[in-house]
Amino acid sequence: MTAPVSVVVVSWDRRELLLECLDSLMAQTLRPAEIIVVDNGSTDGTAAAVTERYGERVRIIRSETNLGFAGGNNLGAAAATAEWLALLNNDAVADPRWIEEMMAAAGPGVGLVAGRLLRAERTELLDNAGVRFWPDGMSRGAFHYFPDAEVRNPEVVLPSGAAMLVRRAAFNAAGGFDESFFAYSEDTDLSLKVRLLGFSCAFADGARAYHRGGGGTLGVVSPRKIYLVEKNRLRVLLRYFPAGAIALSPFWTAVRYAGLAWAMLRGRNNDKAGGGSTLASLRALYEAYRDFWRGRAADLAIRRQHCGGPELIRKLLRSRLDLASLTRLEADE
Repeated sequence: MTAPVSVVVVSWDRRELLLECLDSLMAQTLRPAEIIVVDNGSTDGTAAAVTERYGERVRIIRSETNLGFAGGNNLGAAAATAEWLALLNNDAVADPRWIEEMMAAAGPGVGLVAGRLLRAERTELLDNAGVRFWPDGMSRGAFHYFPDAEVRNPEVVLPSGAAMLVRRAAFNAAGGFDESFFAYSEDTDLSLKVRLLGFSCAFADGARAYHRGGGGTLGVVSPRKIYLVEKNRLRVLLRYFPAGAIALSPFWTAVRYAGLAWAMLRGRNNDKAGGGSTLASLRALYEAYRDFWRGRAADLAIRRQHCGGPELIRKLLRSRLDLASLTRLEADE
């Protein structure tokens, strides 16, 4: 059987990871209508390798430059034809029943579907089960590194862009991903817009994908990644959060930083800094705040368009992130 699903996989180098991802999509019990790979400025022969292995079973769209997660997925979505878009990271492998389970949750009124994303190297542990918020606007995977068996029927407010299903009509009505985010929180921004259109987010408890990490737009932690994560967190905060939450956000940011520092001191945070000193990281934070402030007018305009954002956020914060999930990027046990 064929599902009304266009799968979009954005890839920037990491050819071997992409081929593993595509192999898993070829083995689905419910076949997608099409598989689209966006070659996001790769230099490792990605397009040739995909064509050689899969031929016409995979459609390749090439970009000469890295458009980021947002731009790459928009390029793929524009070429899609099915009712639903399944977005899957190139460093993830889908369980054979992934599409079948995700589609089983895609009922009337549903615009977004999240599933279980597990750690590829330790499959008994979750990478996330959807996305939740910290009160300062930071969105992260919920239940990160929790034992999979202990998380049952979680309340999921938003999906993770690493492995999600979105109704294509809702995606288009929301304007797709905001490419000014480039990467990080762009999936949160899109999902909030879809929720504000009146669609719900469902959780497919039996849908499993396995995430290796490191194959994304910027890979491991670097000053550039720190800059984008923090700047985009501030943009989501200003666009959608209640005024009171914005006023209190510096307190919650301080708590977040304190928790992160404590986790690092205890050796629990093993998200290796692949590109910079402490000074470079601090400079990245300064530039994130500076550039957010300079560009705040555009985010304020979006805030005025989405007047229901604060009320939605109040509901979503009832199931907020716990500090352990927020600070434990990778456990070192």
